[in-house]
Amino acid sequence: MSYRVRIREKAEQDVMAQQDWHEQLRAGLGLAFTEEFEPAVAVLEQTPLIYPVIHRSVRRAVLRRFPHLLWFRISGKLVTILACTHGRRDPAAVRQHLS
Repeated sequence: MSYRVRIREKAEQDVMAQQDWHEQLRAGLGLAFTEEFEPAVAVLEQTPLIYPVIHRSVRRAVLRRFPHLLWFRISGKLVTILACTHGRRDPAAVRQHLS
């Protein structure tokens, strides 16, 4: 089954902020983050149900190389990415970020 992935505007801003932050740490690291993000989205297009429900109907995917999490919901054949957060972020802050 194939799903359509929609990235919420706030999540796009999260990803761009992470790209910028990583690029400031080291030249090329922002691009590496992007190259990690894109395959994660591709997995969500094919098999989003492999990820566990964490809070209500929100699921979480973990990026492989970077300690970041993609928070998303599934509605029918639509996957909506709600946020991209650092893995060490306070869970209470993340919940507020998801609404």
